[in-house]
Amino acid sequence: MSHYPIAPLACASADGWFDGSRALLSMATLPDTALVFLHGWGGSASETWEAFPEAIRLSPRTAQVDAFFLQYPSREHRVAFCAAPVSAILRDLLRHPLERVVAGALPPGATRPPFIYSRVVLIGHSMGAVVARRAVLDVLEELTEDDRSRLRMLFFAPAHAGSSLPRLLTSGLGLDWLPGGALVGAALTSYYVSLQDLSEGSPCLAALAEDARVARMAAVPGALSAADTPGHLRARVWHARDDKVVNQDRFDADWPLQPVMGRDHRSICKPAVGYSRPVEAVHAMLDEVLPL
Repeated sequence: MSHYPIAPLACASADGWFDGSRALLSMATLPDTALVFLHGWGGSASETWEAFPEAIRLSPRTAQVDAFFLQYPSREHRVAFCAAPVSAILRDLLRHPLERVVAGALPPGATRPPFIYSRVVLIGHSMGAVVARRAVLDVLEELTEDDRSRLRMLFFAPAHAGSSLPRLLTSGLGLDWLPGGALVGAALTSYYVSLQDLSEGSPCLAALAEDARVARMAAVPGALSAADTPGHLRARVWHARDDKVVNQDRFDADWPLQPVMGRDHRSICKPAVGYSRPVEAVHAMLDEVLPL
């Protein structure tokens, strides 16, 4: 067995924010990677990423990986508010992982010496991708060059370019199977204020795009192409062919999207028998050679 049993996650800096979050910690003395999973609107740490804990346990490639499945109140709060505690845990994972994050999730009797992750990968689905990007941009000024060099992003069906709010709502509530579900979603859209941030052309998404552009230009003044953008600002992105929820436009300097056939907005991030693309995407992130 490569990992301890999955356990509740209690972060020193979270102040109760991530209730319901879980940690899957490697039994390796010095793990090399932290994967931080962020669900989408209306999702959860367990349901959205339901098959990932087992996939991580079974793969030799992830034997030295710690995985953190964050639960946050996506229905009740706006993107910026949700991103603030993610910025805090991100800073802790880059600088003080054992004391601030890991120690509270280790089983009784298990210990680790002080260590630093060689990489921290934020993995977001839908709204979770927007929250992750906002968290990175908000904490950038506090990070050293070494911190930034170890940070990467991987997104499934991100909502960066906006979304169909009725369809996002019905997907988040698990009602997308219902005939006329979009009509139900349209009726409920005004009830959930957090959805406003994910509408096409919203002030939230406009600010995100502008802040990403400013951060990119500050990192590499005079950069002429996306290829000049440092890795911590440039996400790997996967979109599903049958996704009717989010717009699939490219965001800033992100890598060209990877299309996935036969999947929709909810299923694109769920490994299953005969569908290993999400795990392959994680493996590709682990294979990336980071700058020295």
